[in-house]
Amino acid sequence: MGDDEQITPDGDYHEDNSHKLRSARFELYGYIRRRAFKQKIMDKTQSLGIRGYCMVHNRDYVSGLIQGRPQQFDEMLYWFSSFESPEIQFTGFGTCNEHTIDDYTFDTFKVHPYKPTK
Repeated sequence: MGDDEQITPDGDYHEDNSHKLRSARFELYGYIRRRAFKQKIMDKTQSLGIRGYCMVHNRDYVSGLIQGRPQQFDEMLYWFSSFESPEIQFTGFGTCNEHTIDDYTFDTFKVHPYKPTK
């Protein structure tokens, strides 16, 4: 039995993912003032210990990737789905490619400038 496995009361083995990290890509749509959004998301990710990145593509679209412990990860997803202020009003939110990971692939959370390719 590996470190990730536990025996259930009925004698079966199952993998315990409660201590694993979670990762997902995300997209946000709505009214987004870049400077206000950058400060708000940096404050939130820092307080939760979330790592990854995002890019503000224009005034109504943000994409990125987040990684974190399960509880903090869920709190970040909730923040995306419920946050609203005069400078930031999300009208849509989605995630994709959500999965567990063994280790972080980012050291911090960063907001990257969007640079379209030619």
